[in-house]
Amino acid sequence: MIAASAGVGCAETPCRFRWTGAPFLVFCAAGNATQDKDGPKMPLDHLQHVLIQTTDLEGTKDWWVDVLGLEVGPHPDFRVPVYWLYLNGRDVLHITTGGTATTANRKRYLGQDSDATYGSGVVDHVAFHATGLREMMAALDARGISYRQRQITDQNLYQLFLTDPNGVKVELNFAAAEAVGLKAEVTAEDLD
Repeated sequence: MIAASAGVGCAETPCRFRWTGAPFLVFCAAGNATQDKDGPKMPLDHLQHVLIQTTDLEGTKDWWVDVLGLEVGPHPDFRVPVYWLYLNGRDVLHITTGGTATTANRKRYLGQDSDATYGSGVVDHVAFHATGLREMMAALDARGISYRQRQITDQNLYQLFLTDPNGVKVELNFAAAEAVGLKAEVTAEDLD
């Protein structure tokens, strides 16, 4: 981060610029996102996981475990076949069925943008842990970017799914406490 002069983007000092791929994002010493020339931005905390869809769920899981040392760990009950693989105690790779064998529950909860079962088309989405749910929704609304709301009660997560200009699905995961009073279109518990 590069220190900025007082008064640039916020009232607190010192402020810092963080490159985000957008023009720039200003963070106050407290770590709060302020705004750049396009309006408020919400901080992403970290890349959370990637979801791969496959026709060989067991073989794909075994490869990531045996070859790269990931560990099978707990996951929510989405009522779809899925593995969550962990690295250093964090789930980083989710694997589920894909192609034409995708279950109705998965299509209802996540949607499906590709029937690919080989190559980069098997990556269904990229997920980030984020904060500032209502501010993010307001910023997306202001830009005319549509999103779907989902909730996983047993994980205390409220999710937004949106699509980047290249058709890549992006999942933003917020603490459920930020969603008090909101109603997701679909929850994991709604699935058969």
